[in-house]
Amino acid sequence: MAEAARWQAKAGPYLGEISALAFLRLPNRLSSSFPILLSGTGSQVLAYDLEYRRLLCSFHAFRGVRVHGLALRGGSVSYPEELVAVYGERRVKLLRVMVGGDGRAVSVGMEVLCWLPRFDHWVLDAMFVEGGRCLVVGLSDNSVAVWDVVCSKLLFRVNSPERCLLYSMRLWGEDVKTLCVASGTIFNEILVWKLVSQTHHPEEHFSSLNQSCCNNTLLSEQQYMATHLSTLTGHNGSIFRIAWSFDGSKLLSASDDRSARIWLVNNTKKQDDGIESMLPGDRVLNILELFGHDARIWDGYVSDSVVITAGEDCTCRVWDMDGNQIMMVKEHSGRGIWRCLYDPKTSLLITAGFDSAIQVHLIPALLCKNSPQSEGMLNDLDHKTEIFSIGIPSASEKIGLTDSKSEYVRCLRFRQEDSLYVATNNGYLYHVKLSNPGDVRWTQLVRISDEVPIICMDLIPMNLTDSSVDGDKIALGDGKGNATVLRVVDLCFHC
Repeated sequence: MAEAARWQAKAGPYLGEISALAFLRLPNRLSSSFPILLSGTGSQVLAYDLEYRRLLCSFHAFRGVRVHGLALRGGSVSYPEELVAVYGERRVKLLRVMVGGDGRAVSVGMEVLCWLPRFDHWVLDAMFVEGGRCLVVGLSDNSVAVWDVVCSKLLFRVNSPERCLLYSMRLWGEDVKTLCVASGTIFNEILVWKLVSQTHHPEEHFSSLNQSCCNNTLLSEQQYMATHLSTLTGHNGSIFRIAWSFDGSKLLSASDDRSARIWLVNNTKKQDDGIESMLPGDRVLNILELFGHDARIWDGYVSDSVVITAGEDCTCRVWDMDGNQIMMVKEHSGRGIWRCLYDPKTSLLITAGFDSAIQVHLIPALLCKNSPQSEGMLNDLDHKTEIFSIGIPSASEKIGLTDSKSEYVRCLRFRQEDSLYVATNNGYLYHVKLSNPGDVRWTQLVRISDEVPIICMDLIPMNLTDSSVDGDKIALGDGKGNATVLRVVDLCFHC
């Protein structure tokens, strides 16, 4: 009993799905090619340096509540502080983000600015508007609440005229006047609606509300009302995710029916007071339907030239605006890819799955440009592609299907672009040199065991610019639980 009393359970890292992704732009004084990546997993918010592939910090946002989403406010002249709104279930917390350092020594810190009052329905989306002064919160009863960040006060809450429960919601707009809401219902529909002021000049009205809020003036939701713009139908399953294009001209809907649809919503008219507003009803057009996923689609992205979808089949697919699939990423395992995030400035594509992994991909910019020039560049790349077809030496003379005694590859690691290590089920470790498609040279290095296969391998390559480091270090694990560490020397890597 005395021995057992010394054992204590300690909290470890959360190994569930990555539930939220967002990019944090670095200040101009920090020279970095890529933004900081924020991710939500469990009740934590993690910050990653993508350029140097390291975790910068973690912040415990909630207790017993999972992070469902992140909304960022970049620093501006009026409001220089970087803020992130973290939401999960019925809670929203505002965090102050401190970015410092210089060059490689970038640092990120987070601290609580304030809690918003607990809402009576789940939070589905959040977005900063009015230059960052206000935060709009979208709720699962198809309503929105507007919170004044400066005064820490709820300004008003407005319910959509179409009252129903939602699976998803996405907000778009720079201010309350242009705020547009797309709601994915439990009835396989998307409801598009917006806020309108009951005064003649909504921009002047909202300005007066901002000026008076710090004087504890009570604001009622009757000062703003919701107007229904359109009901979008066509999906045969629940709407799991909605995404607006940056300019609000297009809308993506991802569904349980394994399809994604693109809707054109950039139809405006001038009202008598000169204000533009979307036309209701049939003026929101379904311009594209995307099929190809083998399971439900969980997330997506849309712009003027590219569509990205991610789903339960563990694939993330890139499409052009003609509906052609131009790229597919499949690197996650388990129950699928839960979130995807794309940055058009750096061509970074981030995928996050139920396997707790975050994958970073660099999409060639030419894939996201729908032009004859890009097609020519793609054709040119096809002509320059080299395809190496290599086989294990012991199997090179074997014709037909393999049997249970045949040797096959269990794992491999590239040492550099023209050489790699290959481990097999028969316990062999090989080095492979790729000179050209017709000249592939194999070197048998060692046989770890003749009884069990090698099942995993890791590699620390020799630094070719540092003569003090002698050889590659390779770690091998076999089917009996043994680990073997080797040092490979005297291989002619430059020949």
